[in-house]
Amino acid sequence: MRIGRLLGVLVLAGGCSTAGAPNGPRPPYTEAEHLTMTKCVGLSNLALAIGAVKLRGASAEELKERYAEAPDQPIPAAVTDEVIDGVFRLEADSPYAYSVAYFASCSEQVAQISGERLSPAQGCMSQANMALAARISKERGTPQETEVQNLAQYGVPRTKEIVERVYAQSQSPGETQTDAWESCMAPFRAP
Repeated sequence: MRIGRLLGVLVLAGGCSTAGAPNGPRPPYTEAEHLTMTKCVGLSNLALAIGAVKLRGASAEELKERYAEAPDQPIPAAVTDEVIDGVFRLEADSPYAYSVAYFASCSEQVAQISGERLSPAQGCMSQANMALAARISKERGTPQETEVQNLAQYGVPRTKEIVERVYAQSQSPGETQTDAWESCMAPFRAP
């Protein structure tokens, strides 16, 4: 089954509805789980970029060569190769769907978060990605209302609020994404 078709349901089910917290029980994440999932958020950004190139027809080997030859690559080649292989094992119909699927896979396999505990973190990752996308669009001069409309297609709860907050702040893209992730995850962290 293609990931993109399930994405809307998954994100809406796992989205943060009020102040970052969904309705129903809150599975607390340990500090170690939170730290590992935070790293998965970062790698899901790489998965998004790889997914975009994959959808344009590039092969895994071509991508591995490109990343290996790229100057100042911030992620070790072995990690990048693992992400590339992970994306190429998935089927999705958008770069965003690759990002979401990679985050879920990383969280389940590396942080060992069961599928039934993943939903809140999945929603927070989606909000963090929307914040990052809004920040990049702000830098490019995209009007705020246009960006709200652009991101609304992904069905992430609170997109308008996320975009408004990002456009009102002046943070780096990394800070923007981290702040969105951390504020959404706060209710789900173990005391």
